[in-house]
Amino acid sequence: MAHMNTILVETAQDMELWREQSETLTPQTKMVYSICTRSSLRQYMQSAAQKTRAIKIFKSIFDQIDIFITPTIPILPKKIDEGALAYGELDEFNLTLTMWFVYLANLCGLPAVTINAGYSEKEGLPVGVQLMGPWWREDMLFEAAAALEQQLKEPKRQYKP
Repeated sequence: MAHMNTILVETAQDMELWREQSETLTPQTKMVYSICTRSSLRQYMQSAAQKTRAIKIFKSIFDQIDIFITPTIPILPKKIDEGALAYGELDEFNLTLTMWFVYLANLCGLPAVTINAGYSEKEGLPVGVQLMGPWWREDMLFEAAAALEQQLKEPKRQYKP
């Protein structure tokens, strides 16, 4: 929630740009930007406090480990509906799920990289692994990602669409 509130309030700061381009926005996008203008200073301050707390937690984590590894997303991607190809869509439930692990790096400003770890057996969809590292240690992160990619080799896709 802190991540979303932070983004909403920061986006609201540039609302003039979005008003100028409103004819190019989808109804879902317009809805999200209308929400941006409704966040209070209190909500933003609470979100900033949560962000500070998360950064402190990651500092203590990186005092003990070098790399933090998670799935890129905790679910397989859903099929894109035909209408979404032309106009886009806003599916808050799946958006929240797909951002479950990714938002932490974004909120805390951590460097992160995602690599392909293989494909799901039944659907043949890609499965990713995300590596997060301490601030200013992209070198170590890229080194670890390259080593993991070598270990995994080129995963073979089993499913044939």
